[in-house]
Amino acid sequence: MHRPPRQLGLTCAIALLLFSTQAAAAPMTLEDFESALPANVGDVSLDTGAVGVGPLQGTSQGLLTTDLSNGAVAEAVVGNAFENGIFATDVPDNLPSKIWKQHLDKTGLSGASGVGEGSALQITFTAEAGEHLQFDVDFLTNDVSRDPYLYTDFAWYELNPPTGSKQSGVIAHTNQGGFSTFSGPDYEDHTGVQTFSLDLVRTGTHTLTLGINDVEDSFRNSALVIDWIRLIENPEPGTFGLVAVGLIGLHWQARRPRSGRP
Repeated sequence: MHRPPRQLGLTCAIALLLFSTQAAAAPMTLEDFESALPANVGDVSLDTGAVGVGPLQGTSQGLLTTDLSNGAVAEAVVGNAFENGIFATDVPDNLPSKIWKQHLDKTGLSGASGVGEGSALQITFTAEAGEHLQFDVDFLTNDVSRDPYLYTDFAWYELNPPTGSKQSGVIAHTNQGGFSTFSGPDYEDHTGVQTFSLDLVRTGTHTLTLGINDVEDSFRNSALVIDWIRLIENPEPGTFGLVAVGLIGLHWQARRPRSGRP
């Protein structure tokens, strides 16, 4: 059956719009943990699923732990590694302690007095303002006490843009709830795979630091599985604009009465 020209044109325009949306949203991989680790400190390794979950994507994933016996380091060592030394405003707090106090040291959640050992990694990348940074994570723990006043192991991030203020926050922590049990060899509970997303507001070179730290005790360990750090681009305005104009034109043309109609 022959399709009328206006209907065919409208179909093509819609197909073009859908194709443009999918093409513009294609992610750019920044780190996939398939061959080598980025800059890191502490107990950071490539894991192919031995931890009990994953790989989240591909054949391997990044694994960060708070396990001293495997190489986790003191909180100050983590901060020094990725802050280029301690500035006067940081004393006596280092990077993980600052994030913990800003985001978790609140009444009813944690009354602990000190952040302990941990691990971290860091990547540097170039991005455009308006793009979105995403990565997949799974937070694992055997801190089954869930004591909100003492033990709040946590995973965290810090994003340093080319200009302006740094962003920081907590990715997951042991008292957030929503854990499920699994049969891992070293950890009893996990959050399951979650996608973490950050909006980028500056164009230029960014630095992303990801870490995990123990709080108070050193014998109940936690870990962060991380994979596929990527950039999601915003759609090109010009593409959508041209397609939108075409759709409006086709709609207007379709509403015009055909010759010969009363």
